[in-house]
Amino acid sequence: MKKRWWGLITVGVIVLAGGGFFWKMSSAGPVGPIVATAPVTKGAIENKIFASGIVKPKQEVTIFSPNNGTLQNMVLKEGDSVQQGQVIGQLDITDTTSEMATIDAQIVGRQAELSKLTGGKEPELIAQQQEKINQAKAQVASAQREHDRMKALLDAGAVPGQDYDKAKEALQQANSSLSLAVNDMALTTKGPKQADLASVQAQIKELEIRKAELMKKDNNSSVTAPFAGTVLSLVAKNGQMVSKGSEVLTLGDLNKLSIEAQISESDIPNIKLGQKAVVSGTSMGKETASATVTKISPMASKEQKGETTGKTKVNVTLELDKAVSILKPGFNVDVDIMVENKENILVVPFTALVVEGETSYVWVSENGIAKKRTITTAMESDILVEIKSGLQEGDQVITNPTPFITEGSPVISSAEMPVAP
Repeated sequence: MKKRWWGLITVGVIVLAGGGFFWKMSSAGPVGPIVATAPVTKGAIENKIFASGIVKPKQEVTIFSPNNGTLQNMVLKEGDSVQQGQVIGQLDITDTTSEMATIDAQIVGRQAELSKLTGGKEPELIAQQQEKINQAKAQVASAQREHDRMKALLDAGAVPGQDYDKAKEALQQANSSLSLAVNDMALTTKGPKQADLASVQAQIKELEIRKAELMKKDNNSSVTAPFAGTVLSLVAKNGQMVSKGSEVLTLGDLNKLSIEAQISESDIPNIKLGQKAVVSGTSMGKETASATVTKISPMASKEQKGETTGKTKVNVTLELDKAVSILKPGFNVDVDIMVENKENILVVPFTALVVEGETSYVWVSENGIAKKRTITTAMESDILVEIKSGLQEGDQVITNPTPFITEGSPVISSAEMPVAP
């Protein structure tokens, strides 16, 4: 007991000098600062990026009304499940059916008109025209004979000139009537004008296009589910009048959830597709889930906090590797994305590292003497540094280096200090 007490009195004097702790040894021993040391060991370093995210269905779609009409047979409510192709509502489009019937009648009328134009004239009409020509020819022959007779009498001085002029005029009228009859026959047998045909055909085409549009509209009278999922929200109700393109409901697949995390612009260069992540959150308690980075948005955006614009972020999508029943769309979660992971490498505490310019070094305690070792480092974390060269496993590095440590100066590890009984 006396010997140990003496040792504490003669050896154990701690003084504060220049801002550092010093341990004064016996008169024959060195005096040096007390330092914390740690051995160079083999270990693992993980680099992670921490972010917050929101749980979302991997597949989510808003369904819009395909047409104008009254929504009918809409019996779903939020949380209901639907199958792919299931009809979830019908649109009453009675006005469309009535308009289509009217167009059908108009098409029939125009087709009948076209048939008349392209089918040729009736035989009875042609026969009538031919009879007019025959009668006109007979009149011309009779007028020609009377003209010739009066001409001979006029030359013999047997009749006055007025009688000849009447016969001549009658011949001209007969020839004119024949020409008109021949022209009428030509028009009757020639057929319709191309302009008339084109006009009727265009009218039929226009009506058929309108009918096709109405038929398509009639086929779009059902609201169907594009995939199997769960109704997340309802906007339209049964019996409500909806317009084409208005929102009806939102559907999502809750069996496949994803997480949308916002990553800062400084961290985004380190994010790669396929990286693994650990998901945690208040709703999960102590449970965690694994996820994989599947999408990195090509666009960045500014966080909006009230009227103030915040930091620039990039949306990153992660898919859960396995379903987690407790998670629901809209839950907030924390995401730890594994950027890099190395195992079985030489590491030292980050606090031991000293950097001057482009040179990195540490202080090593060798038998109570400080030695400066230039090192090459690689991967770093918040607490450890990977050593590529300059140190060996088992070396004792000083983890709290101070400016009072110099090459060859004595140091005392805090782990070697005597402990009072």
